[in-house]
Amino acid sequence: MNQRKFDVFLAHNSEDKPQVRMIANKLKQLELITWLDEEQIPPGSSFQYEIQEAIPQVKSAIIFIGKKGLGRWQVLELESLVQQCVETKIPIIPVLLPGVSTIPDNLQFLRRYRFLSFPCDVVDDEVLKLLVWGITLKQIHVEQKSKYNIVIAGKSGVGKTSLLNYLFGNKVGKTGTGKPVTSTGFHPTNFMIEDLPVTIFDSWGIEIDKADLWKSVLDEELAKRGVDKSPEQWFHTVFYCVQVGGSRIEDFEINLIKEFLKSKYKVIILLTKADQGGKKDLSDLKAVLNQEIEENIRIISLSSVDDERLDGTKIISFGKQEIFNSIYNDFWQSISIRLPDRCESVVLEYIDKALEVITSNAISERKIGRSTNIIYANIENNYSELIKELSGKNGIVMRMVTNEIKRTLKLYGLFSKAIATEAKEIDIGFDLSIENKIIKFNEYNWFDLVIRVFDWSNIDIGFEYWLSEIKNVFALIRKDDDAWIEEVKSKIQSSRYDFREQIKTIKPNVQKVIEELKNN
Repeated sequence: MNQRKFDVFLAHNSEDKPQVRMIANKLKQLELITWLDEEQIPPGSSFQYEIQEAIPQVKSAIIFIGKKGLGRWQVLELESLVQQCVETKIPIIPVLLPGVSTIPDNLQFLRRYRFLSFPCDVVDDEVLKLLVWGITLKQIHVEQKSKYNIVIAGKSGVGKTSLLNYLFGNKVGKTGTGKPVTSTGFHPTNFMIEDLPVTIFDSWGIEIDKADLWKSVLDEELAKRGVDKSPEQWFHTVFYCVQVGGSRIEDFEINLIKEFLKSKYKVIILLTKADQGGKKDLSDLKAVLNQEIEENIRIISLSSVDDERLDGTKIISFGKQEIFNSIYNDFWQSISIRLPDRCESVVLEYIDKALEVITSNAISERKIGRSTNIIYANIENNYSELIKELSGKNGIVMRMVTNEIKRTLKLYGLFSKAIATEAKEIDIGFDLSIENKIIKFNEYNWFDLVIRVFDWSNIDIGFEYWLSEIKNVFALIRKDDDAWIEEVKSKIQSSRYDFREQIKTIKPNVQKVIEELKNN
């Protein structure tokens, strides 16, 4: 019996390639194996032959229909493809891309199948969930990704666990006496605020003789949550605890806080056990922090335990209201710090994958003996197509940026609502601004908002000089295949830096969109 090695065949018009690539990448993230022509058909091979060979190897087939209709091979082969799928009992899923509302009249035979539609963007999780159901024939629950991540760090004995219990209840952790309560690393504790999952990453207490080890652990953790990762994976609130009345803040602690800041995180410094210090202690400590780290870093004094001293003096906990206010008000700044870099990162990731395909095709053509002139012409054509699909108001850059802005704002809107819910018992009384903004902007197309604010006037993606340089590589290296491949590989990959230079206005433009959302 034939072993089917691909989960899904992706039939599409080449004009829709950018959107199909994005869907393919989403499916791959869910560990599905996709058959996509540019990844499976070697240069010089017959599309018709390769597609016929592929069908027996796939478990399902998606037929994408975009605004420009079907591609040439689809017009000729679609009915044959569908017939093959029917004969081999392969599910067929028509998918309408953004801008298409119904199956065209000339494809009526597809109307017998339930179709799916991406109404606005091809990164719609609900449509994706249905698509996976069609591919696997199993209804799946796409894992809830909207999780609020809080990290808390500080030296041993500063009262981190007591603080968490004070803020979120005694379900978060257990306090110990005179020794660290967490072991090496960042340890997650999960709980819920209303319907929102929350994860507290409680770090093991920092000891001065283990500062280097703690730094390496922190570096590893931050690498998992860089701007190249989705917003769901970030730390969303960062606390660093410093005890009042203890020893001075150490240089290695200042360096650790700076590591968080360098990784584009908004840090809230909490001065714990503030009831044990005097006004001068607090003032001096704040002055050192402002001088050594940054002038306007958020610093909050607190006491997280209700207690009574031996002399009968009662200690009443304080600081909770100010902490919740700070968390809430800092969400906008957290978005402003990280989202512009995130938007640039997703565009560069898309470009990297396109360059890998261009490189792979060039090498394959070289190995089958294609002339260098033909290979060069194909590379030039591939670059022209990539630049075309990236550029303009309806290009991939705008679509990807819009999606990242939308998903990040919605995520932080959930956090804002959760924090307000958690704080309601202490009558915090702040406006649910992010949530309200999202409700307001959901009333019309987010894409229209980004189009209106984005300024593309100073973006000019052109590679005439670069293309002439790569042509020189072809002219100089004709006999040694290994040298030729390495030179071409290097030259194609170097264009990434040219792309980065020419899309550098993404970040300031995203800042403008954030300000527009915040202030209107």
